[in-house]
Amino acid sequence: MTPWRGLAAALVLAIAALVGCVTMRMTPEGPVSVRSEQAQHAEPAARGGPPQLVVLVSIAALTPSAYLEGEGRRVPMPFLAKRAAEGVLAERVEAVAPAATLPAHATLLTGRLPSHHGVTGEFVLRADGASDPTPSDAVAPHGATLLSVARSRGIPTAALGWPASFGLAADFFFPEVFPTAVAGWPALLDSSATPALLENARRLGAASRVVATPSAERDTVLVGLACAALGSSAPPGVVVLHLSQTWPALLEGGPSSTQARDAFASTDTELRRLVGCVESSAAGRAAAIFVVGDHGVVDVHSVLEPNVALAEAGLLIPSPGVPSLATRWSAFVRPSGGAGFVYARKEEDAVLAREALQKAAAQTGAFRIVSADEMLRSGADPEAWFGLEATLGYQFGAAVSVPILEAAAQRAGAGYFPDHVEMAPGFVAFGAGIRSRVRIPRMRQIDIAPTVAALLGLSLEDP
Repeated sequence: MTPWRGLAAALVLAIAALVGCVTMRMTPEGPVSVRSEQAQHAEPAARGGPPQLVVLVSIAALTPSAYLEGEGRRVPMPFLAKRAAEGVLAERVEAVAPAATLPAHATLLTGRLPSHHGVTGEFVLRADGASDPTPSDAVAPHGATLLSVARSRGIPTAALGWPASFGLAADFFFPEVFPTAVAGWPALLDSSATPALLENARRLGAASRVVATPSAERDTVLVGLACAALGSSAPPGVVVLHLSQTWPALLEGGPSSTQARDAFASTDTELRRLVGCVESSAAGRAAAIFVVGDHGVVDVHSVLEPNVALAEAGLLIPSPGVPSLATRWSAFVRPSGGAGFVYARKEEDAVLAREALQKAAAQTGAFRIVSADEMLRSGADPEAWFGLEATLGYQFGAAVSVPILEAAAQRAGAGYFPDHVEMAPGFVAFGAGIRSRVRIPRMRQIDIAPTVAALLGLSLEDP
């Protein structure tokens, strides 16, 4: 582990075996470590020894507001808030670029930026445009993951509904959501879920198509499967699990809606049930639990269609009668919510695309061009010629033959670059090997996986 990554891991959790809690400060010479005032006044001892079980739970669009009380506002997740106050919490987590579901979950497994692990956006770029990934795309991170390094040491693993995990090996596996495969969900479940949990999955109603989508029903099934796995004769030592019902509630009602608050409260109930199963399991007294968000969320009012500008410039040919497809393209914008990455067949196509998009940016006043240098510095897709970032409140679409600017059907979004505080996800940890009452002012999403690995005596460094 390099010194920077080692210090970052120490920063996050003040693990008993490491040097304590530090934070990173940028200087002209690069990042340096400084001890946080909160860490200096935190209780010095971690609870118990190193964990025998680590559970990493991601909650769609979980932000610090879910567990940090504000003036005149009660938290929507009181159980999580209580555990956060007793353990470690972060006030702000720097997300990855784009701050979106698939890239974030790949980072949470690897501790790497999208430019390294290869999961660089929400859509897959295709010959006819960009669309949601399918199971056959097997969108998953390259290199070492928490699952692979644990299995290499003989530690059983469970991956339950974890985005960007299809194709990764786990002893207990339940597939992620594929919007393109809802109709064929029962067959996908039968072919991809591991025998170790398939019978329990069927018993819990997992074959229902509502479980194929982000929903409360899906979360209930996943927590039930985790509890069953932990109570089995060969329980996992590493569990990664994604709770998703908050995301459709946010999209439909918006971040400030009663609908969204109710979804977070319901998720809190599922989290309480999961923690109860963990703490009553054979390894319960030696379990560490991490609860993290994948990205933040903002109100959305409009959708931008930058590929329309490329079509007008002759850089792509729309497919007749199909607004979302192109017959062919020489330049295309692959959207991921608030960010878009621009791909081109040749350098001259990239130059023409930049000119067309710069003109559209000036006309709409709703997005900016992101240079290749800024893309590389942020760890975004190195295969893109350059990028786009929408103004907060606008999202990019993938259509090619519709108006360039339309009212949004959804009321929330994510996917912007991580310098926006609104994109900061949440982070809470408690249990074995983790100190009590530590408050981290700022940390990075890429620090989480190396910290989990270090707790288990593992390394995510490439050989």
